[in-house]
Amino acid sequence: MHSRVASGASRAPVARASEVSKRFGDVVALAGVSIDLRAGSIHAVLGHNGAGKTTLMRIIAGLLHPDSGTLSFDGVARELRGRRDGIAAGVALVPQHFAQITEMSAVENLLLDRGHRPAAAGRRKLLADRTAAASGLSQAAAALGFRLDPHARLRDLAFGERQRLELAMATARGCRVLILDEPTSLLGAADAEVFFEALRRMRDGGCAIAYVSHKLREVATLADTVTVLRAGRVAVSLTGSVGEADLAEAMIGDGPRTAPLAKPASRDRHSARPVVELHRVAAGAEHGGLRDCSLAVRPHEVVGVAGMIGSGQALLAEVLAGLAEPTAGSVDPRPREAAYIPEDRHRDGVAADFSLRDNLILHRHRDLTERGLLSLRRTTAAAAAALEGYGLDDDLERQVATLSGGNQQRVVLARELGRSPTLVVAHNPCAGLDVAAAGEVRSRLARAADEGAAVVLISPELDELFELCGRIDVLFEGSIIGSFDPAATSAAEIGQLIGGAGRREAGGSPHPPPRAAA
Repeated sequence: MHSRVASGASRAPVARASEVSKRFGDVVALAGVSIDLRAGSIHAVLGHNGAGKTTLMRIIAGLLHPDSGTLSFDGVARELRGRRDGIAAGVALVPQHFAQITEMSAVENLLLDRGHRPAAAGRRKLLADRTAAASGLSQAAAALGFRLDPHARLRDLAFGERQRLELAMATARGCRVLILDEPTSLLGAADAEVFFEALRRMRDGGCAIAYVSHKLREVATLADTVTVLRAGRVAVSLTGSVGEADLAEAMIGDGPRTAPLAKPASRDRHSARPVVELHRVAAGAEHGGLRDCSLAVRPHEVVGVAGMIGSGQALLAEVLAGLAEPTAGSVDPRPREAAYIPEDRHRDGVAADFSLRDNLILHRHRDLTERGLLSLRRTTAAAAAALEGYGLDDDLERQVATLSGGNQQRVVLARELGRSPTLVVAHNPCAGLDVAAAGEVRSRLARAADEGAAVVLISPELDELFELCGRIDVLFEGSIIGSFDPAATSAAEIGQLIGGAGRREAGGSPHPPPRAAA
């Protein structure tokens, strides 16, 4: 974390939350939290899952109303009754899970955000508004250092492009306060660099930025000020130059330390028949699909898959888990029991509006019936057994949407790993999780491998792959182009292959780039 002469630390706050409190039933989300967001400054908000970070940001954006406390903008107290009030106050919120309408274009989403009502406008005015909005969006993107097609439909954009669109929309609306909730959890390295440059330009242009993240390296690099929340209260406030170790210490405080991860016991990976084997599989469209992809994973093995975002990871996970069929090649054998931990747990991992019990018995309905009907007694017993050891409360009627991201991931793990799977497919399972929760996820994956499961870990984080995996396969443009022993390979070599810098001899045998001279 760096001090800057141009930092907004000495300026009056653009937005201030004072003694804000919020409860959800018996759960205290925030208890008297105060925070200032200043122009020309990046203010990071850290804390474990469930600490209250997202709740605080949603209150500042007007999406939630506090039980007590006040919000003020430029020194004037305001009561925000919804997102429109937040936008009117100059606040733009970019949530971890996008709220954009994917069937609409970028400019149509911007007009919708502005409260545009096509039915109330004549054709000529509609065209004029659309033209002006498209021009404004393009100019905003250019000011942030990237290009953007304002007429592109969001469903056709990659995740990184949609994330940059959010920044361009905020700039085009003239936002003065930008709130980012885990903005890089699904970004690859190249997209992240473009995103950071755009963020710096917004900061230097006078925007007050609130940055919620669990990635301490990013926070140490970007932030001017850090506030750490614990159990809904401000635990620590830091300014000036602070390193990753200091940030980690501030987050953990007097809480329990994460135990060092023990890798699954090393075994001869050729000694057993593969649990699943892909042979020259093709699937999906050319962009983001698979082509000539081969991969095998055996019992007790954790295989990591590294690759740039958009190289086919999502489709690979779905093919392995039996959720997508290849258009060419073969998958043999089909796993008897496959656990699937999706990248987007909010969209694909849980039914957020359903109860804890309902989420925990998904895939098991036929085993929990009596006389053709679901048995409350049996479903309650099964859900309680699945939760054992996961540290969640035993209120099985609680709506999953009220849980923190870390606890939602525990629900997914409890359900999927509790079925004693022969194959575990985990796609970026630590995205958006704090250090302790991410450590728990990795420990449970390692334990599943020790108990005999074949585990495939698809992750953009090389550190995570090197920590846990006995083998790392590199996925590039839909194909596995190399398979490496982490103990005999450097992260730099893997990184070059991820970017397409590796070479292959005739016949397609993969080779790493040459090692640097000592």
